[in-house]
Amino acid sequence: MDYDIVLSILVTTFFRILLHTYICSMKIISYNVNGIRAAMKKGFTDWLKTHPADVICIQENKAQQSDLDAATFNELGYHDYWFCAQKKRV
Repeated sequence: MDYDIVLSILVTTFFRILLHTYICSMKIISYNVNGIRAAMKKGFTDWLKTHPADVICIQENKAQQSDLDAATFNELGYHDYWFCAQKKRV
């Protein structure tokens, strides 16, 4: 058997496993909370503990970054990035 072919098959198999393990298994949650403070009072952080994800996108949070303690999410292993809407000036 040609060793170049065997090596090629092994490398191809290795990269397929690598891609499946590290790229295809990323879990992303997009959640419209309709008020992050209310959602946290209703157990949002407890839910995150039982439904972990690699990326969590939170919409309609109705809060500014200064309104929340980021430590709550940091303790779960998340980093927070904010993009808040700006009010239109007439």
